[in-house]
Amino acid sequence: MRDVIRDAAVGGTAIVVSSHQLELVERVCTRVQILKKGGKVVEGTLDEVRAAAATGPDASLEEVFFKLV
Repeated sequence: MRDVIRDAAVGGTAIVVSSHQLELVERVCTRVQILKKGGKVVEGTLDEVRAAAATGPDASLEEVFFKLV
């Protein structure tokens, strides 16, 4: 699945992935948006999201998620 998503994205196609599998999201997505109760908490590249959560540059998306929500 991730190869299909990655190949489409490399070709210039925008792909929207909605998932609770944060490891998958971290591996295949270039931008993420974290929602809480239907509202946007943060949006951006993984580095931007990590900075917004004030986590280190090596923090997993799961760590970032739990810090923000």
